[in-house]
Amino acid sequence: MRHPAAMSMLTLTPTSARGNLSKLLRRALKGDDIGIVVDGKIVALRPVQVESTDYALRAYGATPADLERFEQRIHGQIKTARKAGKLHEFTGDIEALVRARITDELLEIIRAKPKRERLQIGDAINRVLSTWGQPHVHSGIDIRRLTPSIFECRVGLDDRLAFVFVVTPPELVFFFLGNHDQIRKLIRT
Repeated sequence: MRHPAAMSMLTLTPTSARGNLSKLLRRALKGDDIGIVVDGKIVALRPVQVESTDYALRAYGATPADLERFEQRIHGQIKTARKAGKLHEFTGDIEALVRARITDELLEIIRAKPKRERLQIGDAINRVLSTWGQPHVHSGIDIRRLTPSIFECRVGLDDRLAFVFVVTPPELVFFFLGNHDQIRKLIRT
């Protein structure tokens, strides 16, 4: 734990901050609380994680209308699968606050894969579960947001797993495995 005296925020005027900006930014990266006083309010210097909001457009050519239809369709399919008892709990060897489920369709695809690929898929799901809610770690395992609640992550060099984050109950539902072109087709149909 940091010493209480070190926990106070260093505040500066814009003029003073400008002269030491590189040094102040490095200190902020190390966790020091630094603020610049502007019009009587403090603006904090803190590192942030930047998320690309147009990934699905750039990667798959998906329009906002494509994404909205895609999201509604997938949520409808998962709701139907849940009611029919066709979601399977993923029982990886991790402790997570969120459960993972896999649709029947995806489970069939996974079971048809060779053991080495099945292990890669299980590892990818475990990585997603162990880092969920930690956006700075998401980028390291290549989780990409496709819509507000639908994401993809890489499995090996070519394949991607698509999944939905459901708030209540808190769970990740993995529903599709495919390459770039197959994900594009899934989104745009």
